[in-house]
Amino acid sequence: MYEGSSTGDHTLPDGLLKLIEYLAAPKRKPTPKPRPSYPAAPVNGSHMPHMDMTPVAEGSRNDTMKDQVWGWLNRAREHGMSEAQRDYGLDRIRERFTASGLSDREIEDCIRRTSAKLGL
Repeated sequence: MYEGSSTGDHTLPDGLLKLIEYLAAPKRKPTPKPRPSYPAAPVNGSHMPHMDMTPVAEGSRNDTMKDQVWGWLNRAREHGMSEAQRDYGLDRIRERFTASGLSDREIEDCIRRTSAKLGL
């Protein structure tokens, strides 16, 4: 048989046939993510996401605090949070790291430096 022939075997190779069947199959619809079972904290009529408040072990406190402050301030900037909402999150971060044993000075320095880097 030569290319373009109307006679001969016209079956597709097994791998190609399976690929076509896979691509032609109906796609599953994405399911919505489940809502958390814990309540969000209301601030100025809107709800804030849950924040981890477990104390942080010594040796990883500064890195964890820097990451959490950066994440919170970046989220506040991207989502256009009000100053009260942003401050609420920072107060929760202060509570967490004060309970972890960091001094207020270290916490405030981290918040100040991170705010400056983000232009807040």
